[in-house]
Amino acid sequence: MDADDDGVCDAGSANGDADNCIDDPNGDPNDPNNDNPEGTEDDDGDDNNNQHDYDGDGAGDACDGDDDNDGALDEVDSDDNNANECSYDDADNCDDCSSGSYDTSDDGWDYDGDGLCDDGDPDDDNDGALDDVDTDDNNEFECSDDDGDLCDDCSSGSYDTSNDGPDNDEDGACDAGDDDDDNDGCADGIDDEPNTWDDDYDSDGTPDDCDDDDDNDGSLDPDDSDDNNEYECSDDDGDTCDDCSNAQYDVANDGWDYDGDGACDAGDDDDDNDGALDENDSDDNNEFVCHDDDGDTCDECVSGTEEPTDNDGWDYDGDGICDDGDDDDDNDGSLDPDDSDDNNEFVCNDDDGDTCDECSSGSYDSANDGPDNEGDGICDDGDDDDDNDGCLDDVDDASFEWDDDYDSDGTPDDCDDDDDNDGALDPDDSDDNNEFECSDDDGDGCDDCSGGSYDTWADGDDFDCDGTCDAGDDTVGGEITLSFSGATETTIDIDYVLASCQGISGFQFTVDGVDLISATDGNLTVQSANNNVIAFDLSGAQLDPGSGSLASLLFYAELDGATIGLSGVVIGSSSGEEIAVSGPDAAAIAACTNFDGDDLCDIDVDDDDDNDGSADADDSDDNDPFVCNDDDGDTCDECSSGTGYDSSNDGWDYDGDGACDAGDDDDDNDGETDDLDEQDNNEFACHDYDADTCDECADGSLDTTGGSDDGWDYDGDGACDDGDDDDDNDGSLDENDSDDNNEFECSDDDSDTCDDCSDGSYGLDSDGADNDEDGICDDGDEDDDNDGVADDDDSDPFDNFICGDTDGDTCEDCSSGYSNTSADGWDYDGDGACDAGDDDDDNDGALDENDTDDNNEFECSDNDGDSCNDCSDGSYGLDSDGDDNDGDGWCNAGDPYPDCAYNNANDPSVYPEQIDVNPFDECGNCHGDGFTNVCVGTDNCSDMACDGDCDQVAYIDDCGECDDSANTDCVDLSLDLHAGANLISFYALTGDNSISTIFSDLAENTGVMGEGVGAINIDGNWIGSLTEVSQDDGYWVKVFDASTVLISEADPVNYDADGEVSYDMHYGNNLISYSFQTAQYPGDALGDAAANVYAIAGEGVATLNTVDGWMGSLQALEGGKGYWLVATDDFTFSFSGVADGFTRTKQSALRALPEAYRYKQSDQQSFYFVQNATILGEALEAEDIVIAYNGDVVVGSRYWNGEFTDIPAIGVDSEGGEMYAGYCRAGDKVTFKVLDASTGSLVDMDVDGDVEWTNMGISVINLTDTFIPTEVSFGNAYPNPFNPVTMLTYDVPSDMNVSMGIYDVRGRLVEELVNDMHDQGRYEITWNADQHSSGVYMIKMTAGTAVKVQKIMLVK
Repeated sequence: MDADDDGVCDAGSANGDADNCIDDPNGDPNDPNNDNPEGTEDDDGDDNNNQHDYDGDGAGDACDGDDDNDGALDEVDSDDNNANECSYDDADNCDDCSSGSYDTSDDGWDYDGDGLCDDGDPDDDNDGALDDVDTDDNNEFECSDDDGDLCDDCSSGSYDTSNDGPDNDEDGACDAGDDDDDNDGCADGIDDEPNTWDDDYDSDGTPDDCDDDDDNDGSLDPDDSDDNNEYECSDDDGDTCDDCSNAQYDVANDGWDYDGDGACDAGDDDDDNDGALDENDSDDNNEFVCHDDDGDTCDECVSGTEEPTDNDGWDYDGDGICDDGDDDDDNDGSLDPDDSDDNNEFVCNDDDGDTCDECSSGSYDSANDGPDNEGDGICDDGDDDDDNDGCLDDVDDASFEWDDDYDSDGTPDDCDDDDDNDGALDPDDSDDNNEFECSDDDGDGCDDCSGGSYDTWADGDDFDCDGTCDAGDDTVGGEITLSFSGATETTIDIDYVLASCQGISGFQFTVDGVDLISATDGNLTVQSANNNVIAFDLSGAQLDPGSGSLASLLFYAELDGATIGLSGVVIGSSSGEEIAVSGPDAAAIAACTNFDGDDLCDIDVDDDDDNDGSADADDSDDNDPFVCNDDDGDTCDECSSGTGYDSSNDGWDYDGDGACDAGDDDDDNDGETDDLDEQDNNEFACHDYDADTCDECADGSLDTTGGSDDGWDYDGDGACDDGDDDDDNDGSLDENDSDDNNEFECSDDDSDTCDDCSDGSYGLDSDGADNDEDGICDDGDEDDDNDGVADDDDSDPFDNFICGDTDGDTCEDCSSGYSNTSADGWDYDGDGACDAGDDDDDNDGALDENDTDDNNEFECSDNDGDSCNDCSDGSYGLDSDGDDNDGDGWCNAGDPYPDCAYNNANDPSVYPEQIDVNPFDECGNCHGDGFTNVCVGTDNCSDMACDGDCDQVAYIDDCGECDDSANTDCVDLSLDLHAGANLISFYALTGDNSISTIFSDLAENTGVMGEGVGAINIDGNWIGSLTEVSQDDGYWVKVFDASTVLISEADPVNYDADGEVSYDMHYGNNLISYSFQTAQYPGDALGDAAANVYAIAGEGVATLNTVDGWMGSLQALEGGKGYWLVATDDFTFSFSGVADGFTRTKQSALRALPEAYRYKQSDQQSFYFVQNATILGEALEAEDIVIAYNGDVVVGSRYWNGEFTDIPAIGVDSEGGEMYAGYCRAGDKVTFKVLDASTGSLVDMDVDGDVEWTNMGISVINLTDTFIPTEVSFGNAYPNPFNPVTMLTYDVPSDMNVSMGIYDVRGRLVEELVNDMHDQGRYEITWNADQHSSGVYMIKMTAGTAVKVQKIMLVK
């Protein structure tokens, strides 16, 4: 062997494995690791296999002088197994092998190349700033700013505070080293103002100073007349148009050039290139119009270019005279006024009444207009179908006679090669006017057209309607297939499938394999004997073709089962033909049931199936040997012993489990066997092994816990109450405890009105205050101020008038002293305190008790007697109510006309409403009696000139009308529309109310829809049944983009005495306006008419008329809005209005919804008013969102706003559109979910109420969460303590029996609430304890094997 391939066998080699270590064939006990150096012995010659070789050079480390091959011998290498570490020979703090091999000149990072690696170099970048003070020691241009001149001290490349220069643009680079001092992107070398930022007119990123085309118009700045205007540069082509007129230099396209000839119109003498010079052209921008020099009524340019006068218009007859000036356009001799078609020389008139046109020959000739056989106005000579039968004369064998069209195919018979359309051509058809006869090409004795068309396969009678005529049919009667179905131990059905158009009139067969009892058929009379069956009916009844049941068989059961079949089957059709039969295949009959195994089938054979001695006819359960009957009436079954019927040994059955006591080892079913049960017929008593005075079966079942649960133990201390001297473990002995089963009640020994145990244990010093004096000290009272809100949720738990504002109406929910979100009061000033609890309702600084009008911040008192209201400026102040120049009771600061008053200004019933009426006449004179003299709409109005003369005391409004109020001034009505459907109305209109005028500013394809009418703007024209708008109607207006309807000088006629808008309502939905300018509460606006209104809906908002008032998101009716009024009857009304339309009420903006739950408004909508909504039994909060869905599409949503929150459900718009895909249609079922703000989860809700969608449907519903319980649970009673009603909630995870009872503290059943089977679900039940006394009670619920108990307290 030669391990090292040196040509010398290992046996003769001193270094057989070539590892630089001499082999030792004898081994060396002093060198067991084979690590001798070269020249020493190697024990085993396998050094390469056993030695470590760090650098993989083939020499083991023990024999390698440089183990890591880094160039440093191991003896001087600080780490001979690391090629990056060896020594610091040059003392530069960098390892000489840091590069991977020994190199003192390349042993570390040396930024400045000074031969010192950075780790050992005090100035890495050689900028003169030592590294420890250098902000960037690897950048010679940055180090510090010691002189604070905003320039780096090293900006020149070395530290020099006196030479770091100014920094004009403050970019950190001083100007000396900055090639762009003003940082405008234009290098200083070419920047004419290097220290000033240059504009960049064209925003191309190049400042104007460096940009050779500042305005980017294609014209270089030196040649550009205005280099900061892309529309001006030059007129190089001298065409009078600027070459940049289109924003780019283009001499060929530098101005308006109508004809596109390259010369702009300003310099073009023929702008439209029609051949007529502009000076002679009547329209030089229309090539089809120029002049009519020959006066022939045709323009010489009518063809698009100027033509000679003899070719300047349409000239039908080519006579050189255009038709407009030609009195015989078709040159047929009939003048145009008399010519019925002046552009057809063959038609003019029929003066002679011969039914032929006088011009039928091509010119007028009444004597040569020829006969007209069929009187079609074309004489026969020029008529190619003289009889007008559709068959041209040249192929019509009787051209003057109308030909029949037998098959009515539009081709007369003379021209039709198949007159009867039977598929046989007339030459081959034996009767071409009879589709049922033609030939018998197949010689089967049947006409090939017997079926109405040529068909040799269906050309004769076909009795069974199988497509084969009977003459050639082997199964004339049809074919039938039989099969068995529905096999039981004793019955089976025979089904059939009959291929024929004839029915079954009778049948017969033999039943094989079973012993037949009878056979039946629903239609036919069936007889059976000896397993033979025959069926027929003399009245003509039959079994129908197709499929059905042929017969049902009843037979005796077989102990081992059987195989049934039929033979000799014959079936006849309703016309006497025999039907070909196939089937049925044999069927298996199962072995009979033999409950008692006595070899007798239970059915029909065995009269005692369970062999209990009671015949089946008398046995209540003939398949149970322990049950048969109770003939002796002792409540025990006579077969209860299981050994047979024995009325004398059926025993007493105490627990009613079906086992009499004699055979029952637990007679009372209490869990204790009778041999250990001291009272085996009493489930509440068995024994008291633990001698705690409580029976181990006290609760009706054996306590298996060692006696810890063998009686009522209120405090759970292991001692039942009967033997416990402190049942509730409150520290007060039962003999002194007023309620020994309530740890929170015992006594009031210190007479401080707080129970000494109010904190759960007896203590005179710790029973605390009792804020609401309800007998429960605050520490133990969940509602210290008794306002109905638990302290944890109460913003002020010690003030029953303050608790919070969960409905977000700015009024305290407890403003009445008890939580009631639906009646928490009006809050006029919106300060969060409802008026009932606010001592300054209008926040004017005057307390309500001193305020003459506490809901008007501008009125309160006149304490200083200066005839000015102390609150005239909106807040109370004697010194700030101002002078009153005109003495009208309004200080100047609050008087719009401080120098002119009405004579009855101090009458509060008149003047306040007229404060905005101008008392000056047209000449500027003040008339103190102006109010009483203005036109009031009576006859005296005609006595006033109303012409603006200075001698008249009359009010002329902006429309030139004589009015009684500024409220009737003309207005510029402006209605803003959003994209989509807008529900609007008009409280003011002009004399022209046509939709083309009212909606003149809207774009094309705008739609307007009223109640039952509509119109759409197509190409600028309004089309539809709606032609004008009225003041009493509402309208859906649909636009694609946000728009505005603007009506100038519109008259709000509703304020005029003779202009009141009257509404005629019909039952159901009425689309109406609100005819006042300003908003009003629905109830106030309707007045007495509200009794006839069920609901009102606006655009996406609605309100419901309830016994508690108007409920919903629609808070006010507003001018300019439209509304759907849902009437309960036909009636007429007018809106009440308030003080000429002024009111403080307004519609609040709805809270913005998250994007995921927003929806699109259409002109189809319905509303669901949610009366109540709960999740896990708790009412929704103000931050919860109720969402309406159609399938999985959101069609409406609303933040919860308390009882009767209205949820819209939007339908598909009447005009459709993809944006409404998935929205509601009539009949859809709307579903609801709630976004629970407390958990962030989306909860499916069950609905109580009608959810079927109809347009403008109004429904009242209730919502509860859809909950599927997985375990038995028993929710806490609410409220608790209570008086006298509390509600209990419990969950049942599957079908099971549930019982629930109320027990007193002695464990006695007081009342049973529930005891019946329950399906899976959540249940609620209430207990009314009005017949019970105050105290602690226990509720015990048993559901399946689960038992739940909780304590409740009745406080009266």
